[in-house]
Amino acid sequence: MKVKEINYLLLSKVMLPLGLVIGFAAYQCCFKPGMENYRRYSGLKQENSAGSLSISPAYSVSREAAVSSLYRRFLVDTLLWKNDLWNQCAKLSQQFNCSVAAFPELSRMESEQQTVLRQEVVFNGDFHSLLALQHALDTIRNIGLVGGLSYNRNPRALQTTLKIQLLALPERRNP
Repeated sequence: MKVKEINYLLLSKVMLPLGLVIGFAAYQCCFKPGMENYRRYSGLKQENSAGSLSISPAYSVSREAAVSSLYRRFLVDTLLWKNDLWNQCAKLSQQFNCSVAAFPELSRMESEQQTVLRQEVVFNGDFHSLLALQHALDTIRNIGLVGGLSYNRNPRALQTTLKIQLLALPERRNP
């Protein structure tokens, strides 16, 4: 017959390590992230001690990181961009049963502060294939931003023409 009572000696030996494990887990999950955010906030507040803060510095840093990651998507290497773009367009046109009708010369648009590269690509095919090609082209990284789209349908040839204008920002290299 088994004794159905609690072994207090065994329980007292297990309580201390169990309490330490629970305390460590609580610190890692709850207190450590809060303390790190407070340290970051106080450090950023000291950097901007000249004026009063209207927006939380931690929020500003996280927004800057998010905007920088979006901005980096449209930065391209000028020397390789046109070649990579041509390869991607050729691959996608073959995949979606379309043809590249025109790939004119790269043009630069200059403003006071920024240079923007502009490349136009013209595809021929049926509308649904061109729509799928456009979607696939939108998901490829480092080819720039789609700045303009136009679909034209030729009733005689029963083909649709897709003209895509891609814009990109050249990377600035620090010597």
